[in-house]
This record gives sequence, C-alpha cells and structure tokens, in this order.
Amino acid sequence: MTNEKLQKENFESSQKMKGRRFSQKTLDRRATVSSQHTTTYESHETSYRQPLELEGFKFSLDEEKIFEEATLHNNYVYVDKSRVTGLPQFDNISSYDVKDDDHEKLLRLEIRNLIKATELEGPYLFNSAGRLKLCDTASYEELSLLGRRISLDISVIALDNATMVVDNRPKGSLVSMAVASIKQPYARLRREYITKEKNESPDMELPEVSEASRKLYFALVDFVLGSVARLLVRTASSSYWGSQTLGLLARLAVKLKFLSKNSREFARSAIKRVEDAIQSFQQSDENRTTIVIQEHVEGKGTEEKHLQMDDDLHLDELYFTEGFIRREFLHGLCRSAICSLLRNPTTHRVSGDFHQHVVAYETGFNRSLVIVSEDRDGYVTTTSAAALTKTCCRALALVKKNIEILPSMERPPSSSVHVDSATEFCKVSLNWTVKSQDDTKPAANSLKWPCTLETKRLDSIVSIMVPLALSMPHVASNIEDMVKFSMADSTRKTEEPMRRFKHYPIEASCSIQTSINARMQKNTRKQDSDTVSINHSGLIGKLKAGGKIDSKWIETIISDGTPSSARPHLPVPLRELARYNKEIEKMEEWILATTNVTVRCKRFVFFILCFCAIMITGALLLPFFVKNKLSGVDPFQITTFTWLVAGVVLIVAKGRYVKEWPWHDFVHGRVVCESVSDLADVTGVDKQMILMKLLHNENSIALVTRGPYNGMFDRKSEVSSEGFAIDEPVQLSTMLASGFIILKVISYHGEHLICLDARKGSDLDYANSEASLSMKYLSCLEMLNGEAEEYMSRRPNRASKTVLHLSENSIGWHKMVRLFVGDAVFG
Repeated sequence: MTNEKLQKENFESSQKMKGRRFSQKTLDRRATVSSQHTTTYESHETSYRQPLELEGFKFSLDEEKIFEEATLHNNYVYVDKSRVTGLPQFDNISSYDVKDDDHEKLLRLEIRNLIKATELEGPYLFNSAGRLKLCDTASYEELSLLGRRISLDISVIALDNATMVVDNRPKGSLVSMAVASIKQPYARLRREYITKEKNESPDMELPEVSEASRKLYFALVDFVLGSVARLLVRTASSSYWGSQTLGLLARLAVKLKFLSKNSREFARSAIKRVEDAIQSFQQSDENRTTIVIQEHVEGKGTEEKHLQMDDDLHLDELYFTEGFIRREFLHGLCRSAICSLLRNPTTHRVSGDFHQHVVAYETGFNRSLVIVSEDRDGYVTTTSAAALTKTCCRALALVKKNIEILPSMERPPSSSVHVDSATEFCKVSLNWTVKSQDDTKPAANSLKWPCTLETKRLDSIVSIMVPLALSMPHVASNIEDMVKFSMADSTRKTEEPMRRFKHYPIEASCSIQTSINARMQKNTRKQDSDTVSINHSGLIGKLKAGGKIDSKWIETIISDGTPSSARPHLPVPLRELARYNKEIEKMEEWILATTNVTVRCKRFVFFILCFCAIMITGALLLPFFVKNKLSGVDPFQITTFTWLVAGVVLIVAKGRYVKEWPWHDFVHGRVVCESVSDLADVTGVDKQMILMKLLHNENSIALVTRGPYNGMFDRKSEVSSEGFAIDEPVQLSTMLASGFIILKVISYHGEHLICLDARKGSDLDYANSEASLSMKYLSCLEMLNGEAEEYMSRRPNRASKTVLHLSENSIGWHKMVRLFVGDAVFG
C-alpha cells in the first residue's frame, strides 16, 4: 500500500459516522494526528498533567484571540515566527459578494455569542421565541425540516472547503483526502436539489426557508453550535484549545446563516464548482519526513512523538491541512447534534416518533464504566474506553443542568395557545448517582437524583435532545480525536500540553421519548416478551454475575412504563458488595497462565498432611505404649493399617479437585486448574463470577480457552485438547456484567442475537438499526434450532435452559428489536 493510500485510510478511519463498525484490530491502529500524516496514535488512555477541577474553573476566552483564530488566513504564524498572509479562506462568504469588513463584523458578533454560551455555568436552553409551541405534528415537522436544512447547509460548506483545497492543490496527500471527502456531501446535495427536481417530486422537495422562519433557523444554529462549544471547552484546556474551537465555530455560524438566504441556489453553485475542480484534478505522489512533538505524560515528564509529514512542506500547506481536518471533525459533531432533531425519510416514521437513551453503568469487579446509547433511528453504540466515557459523562452533566431547570418552566399554556386531544407529549427521565471510590461506604458527595418530567413544549425537547446526542460514544470518539489532533499540532503552537478536567465516577441514565414512540414500543413489547428497551434494562447499579433475569424481573421493570432510571432501589446492597470484595481478594491471588489457572490451597494441604502425620506418628508410637497389654493383637498390624489409611487419605485428597495433581505442586500447596468447574471446586467462588472475571479481563490476560461453552471468548485453542476448559454456560446476567450488550435482530432468515463488546480494554462498538452481510459480529444465528441445545443445571430445583452458542459471523438484518433478556444461557 502506498503512503498516499495509507494516509487516506487513516483519515477515513477517524470519522465515526453511522454505518461503520470498528473491530478491535481496526481500533488499535486507528489514528488521527497532525494533518493525518501519521502511523498510529496511542490509545485513548493517554494521560496528561494533573487534571483540573471543572467546578468554578474560569475559561480564558479572549475575543481578540478567538478572532485571530477565526481570521487565520490573514496572519498564519509558524512556530519559528515565519508568517504567511493572504491565504484562501475556509468557510468563505466573500465569493458571495460579501465585503471583508462586513464578514469581520459578523464574526465578532458570533464570537461574542459563543463566549456567552460557553461561560454560562447554569443551564443552556433553546428558545424559539414562541415559533415552536406544542408537541403537535406541524411543530415536529417544522423542526425536522429546519434540522434537515441545517444539515444540508453543512454539506454545502464541506463541499466548498474541499473545493478550495483541490483548487489550491497543496502538496501531499491532503488533496486526495479532500477529493475522498467530496463524495458524500456531493451525492446528498445532488439528490436533494437536482435529482428530485428532475423527477418532479414536489411533495419531497425541501421548501425554502421563509423570512419568518430564518429567525428560528438562526436560533437553532446558535443553540446547536453553542452546545458543541460548551462541551468541547469542558473537555480539555490549553492556551489555544478554546480560542481555536470557538474561532472555527464562529466561521461556521456566519456561513450557515448566510446560506439560509437561498440554500438551493448556493448548493447548486457549490455542486458546479466542485465538478469543475474535479475535472482538472491531478493526483501526485509525495515523499514523507518526520517531525517531533512533545507531550507531558503524568509521572514520566515530557515524551516525544515522531509524526510523519510530507517532504517540502510549506506553511500554506500546513494551513490547508489544519483547517481542513479540524473542520471535518467539527462538521461531524454538528451533524450528530442536528440529526437528533430530523426525521430519517428512509424509516417511514412520522416526525414525532423518536426516542433517545444514554446509560452509564459499571461492569466487572474493578468498576469499569460503560456507556451505551440508542438514538432515534435505532443506532446503538457502546464504549468502555476511559477517555470516551469521561467525555460522555461530561456531556450528560450538561444535560442534567438543563433538566434541572425545566420543571419550573412547565407552566400551563396561555389562552392564546389552543390545546386539544391531538397534542402529544414527551417524557424525559434522568437518574444520576455520584459513586464512592470505596464500595463499602457512600460517597461524601453522593447524590441519587431520579427525575421524570413530561413536557408538551418543543423548546424543552430541543434543549434535551441536542446535548443528549453529544453524549453518545461515537460522538465522544470524534471529540477525542479532535483533541488529539489539536494536541499533535505543535507546528505553530506553544509547548503547553492539553490538560483534562477531573472526572468523578457516576452512574447515570437519561432518556427522552415521545408519546407516539411510547405507544409503538408498547405494541412491540406485547409481541416480543424477551426483549426490553435500553432505558428499561436495569443496567444502572452493579450487575450481579449469575443473577436471575426472568419473566417476573422483566415484568417488574416494565409493568408501569417507568424506566429503571427512576427507581432508587437498583444499586446492590452493601452486603452484596462486601461479598464481591471477598471474591475479588481471592481472585487477585490467582496466577493465570496460557492454558490454566494456578491457585494456592495451603490450608487444605496443610490440614491433610498434618492429619496424615498425626495418624502415622500415633501408629508408630502405639506398639511401644501398648506392648503386650492387648492379648492376641499385634500392635504393628495396627501401624501397618494406619499407614494404609493415611495413603488412602492422601490419594483421595489429591484426586479431590483435579484429575492430575503432581506431588511437587501438592507439597507446595498449589493446584493447577484446567477448567471452570475445577477452579470453582478449589476456591469456592461461584462459577459465574469466575466467568465474569475471565471475560471482563480477557484483553489483559493470556488465557487460551477451549469448549464446549467458550464461544464468547476471543482467544480459542486450535487444538481441542489444549486450553482452559469453559465447561459452564454463561448466564445472561454474567454476559451483561462482563460488558457485553446483547441485541435481538430480525433478518429474512429469522431471529438472531448479536453481541456488542464493551469489556475492559475495548474501545468503540456499534450496531445500526439495519445492516448488510459485510459486518462481522459475535452472534447466534439460530435461536430456536441448529445451534440451540438444552442445559440442565447441576444445582437442585433448577430447570433446564436453552444454550445459545455464539460465534463470529457475517450477519445482516433489516430490523433491530431491542436488548435481549430471554431465559437462556450462552456458550
């Protein structure tokens, strides 16, 4: 593969958009570094200086510095004080006959608006100034059309920026990246503004924004970009991060509002320009060289990273690279926020039929935080990467601030607003628990904050939907890459590293659901009793490996329609946590090798050896004490018999736990276990807890497994007789507690299960509402026959269960049902 193709692949892999699934191998080599000319980033776990305290932090947002970043084309300064002026502009509106002075005035206005929104410590709410009133069909449709318009205008801006890069032809592979980025917005704009008109589909045609609607358009743009700015500035801090971010957002806001004057005409012009640019495009090969950046790593001081850049790298090329890549990240964030508001025309849903859920919960014995989300189109994402979960939780904190203020704003509608039976409503629920670092006692600042709110105000819905969309894992991954890119851009910045903000462990669940969607979910629930929605899944609270999940449990959490986020009884009692801690202490002493687990059992061996020693010693002394006192009895025969008894005791003891127990290991008080059953017999630890430890920590251990129930493990032995035997099926609660998310899907061939991996060491995994056969998942293709079998528990009074065998398969589906909670075990 050529350097150019490799760079293109790295660039594409940084875009976390819907419709792509990243395997662990892909994520390990996923990278986004300065100008995308690099091999690989470090993982998301990279640490920096001591984190900052966000509470009361004063953001250093200076209007002049932000304006300098927004007008970088006028004064681009390199690290060696070299200066370049008069460069082409990104997000340019000068080509639309707008004077530079007027453009600068608009930029300053947007900068002040963004600073005000960013520095606001309290809630940040959307205000339509009465334009959007109640949750009726007309208001939902108007909101969806405006969101669609903004999304299309962002595509116009992306197309203009890519065209500008191609026209100026900077050396290196950036031009090929720009060409690759043209495809999606170009196809979308042609389909929207050219193809539909040729096909004469006036009902599908997007109407122009009226002058009256432009104020609502402006308000929505301000709220979306303000929400993005608030999250980005609270993700990291440096002397340039805030100024850089707000400068880019200010230019984006100015151009979006300008395009709203005549989006259709501006889109056609953008299409024409890009077609002309592509016709004259010629791609060239470039050599590469290395630059060095410095990064402060906690406990290690300053470390250097070597990044690949192009030979003959000129300042204007760095300008194009920085500007283009940053805007690609930023456009992705804005699209994610906007898409939460607009209806997907391919799903054939009405505009008011949507739901959105984000759940943060802990898995494993080491309390690894997992985020799982589901958007209105059924797109499920999950992650356990520390950097991503922190970003998600920070976004959820902003959502919480908005929800806290909404109940006081839910006043009865005025007499001028007509309310009838057709008016819909939307339910918002939030559970927020600050976790203690010590499980045995509550945190000093512990807070359990359940809240359920019903609203008929569309402004309130937008105020929740947009920041909630930014709390999803794939959005957090995009933000993390943007931070990494800015950190790597030391070609003209200071040596000050990025610093993160302190994170307090939480468990949280936030969901928003319209009454229309609730009715449809209720009908689906009756048809499929072994699935629940993510917000009804009971994931909040420490999940118990081997816990019972049955029809009674399911009925309890969905009978009244109240999500688990509103129930305060979900966290596990302290006595259960204490038992968990005892099990953890036992497991910490285990030695996990490639094919077995070594456990110390000195007490058992000491007891057996002492018992045998006492028997033998007593038997040896017996003849000297008894002598001839027992007539007709030879004391030495008793001694011989005692020796035989001691030998039998030793043999039975050595065969008590494992088939083969070498004398060397026995004398040293250790036993080598080669199966889950052996390990449970030796240690007394529940089999499901053993399986949870092995599954949750699989990425950090070298254990190789064998059947018959090891389908969910990644490292499987190629020889059936070698490896650690997983001879116990894994219960559903153990799968969930280990970090798996099990979803039920339907294809033309029947019902299937797919597993998303959010275990410790995993990065990002997802599943679309529908998928082609090109995607590979850990899955069960045959739920009712073929791969299913019955498993009879060894415990008394336990009914048999269906064993669902899992394997890596290419699988497609046309409908995702929900989270699977059926009465089954996995192998």
